[in-house]
Amino acid sequence: MDKNTKEFLVKFFSAMAVYLVLVYAAKQGVKMTKSTVLQHVLVVVPIVPVLIAAKILVNYIRKLDEVQRAIVTEAAVISLLFVGFGALTYGFLESFLDYPAISVSWVLPANAFAYGAASFFVRRKYL
Repeated sequence: MDKNTKEFLVKFFSAMAVYLVLVYAAKQGVKMTKSTVLQHVLVVVPIVPVLIAAKILVNYIRKLDEVQRAIVTEAAVISLLFVGFGALTYGFLESFLDYPAISVSWVLPANAFAYGAASFFVRRKYL
């Protein structure tokens, strides 16, 4: 593993650890306060480390060579299309056939999972 990747992983997973702590704190804080304004603030605060993680990811991708960047781009497009079409299809099922609602908070984790799977197959094509 190269230095750039190690640095990325440390920074990215640090941001995700802060995110998990803030999600737990927000959940507990919302239970403890009656103020709807404060509840809204608490619920939104965990998004900050996610935005930081996104910036860390973009900076990492900018440092990749052409082949690595092509792999990342192709895998990202495949995962976005897979999750996007899946969400659209499920949205139709939900609307027309009364399927149970799924929270949109699952879209980003689903896309991350799909990206991991897509990158496994795309990487084999390039390497």
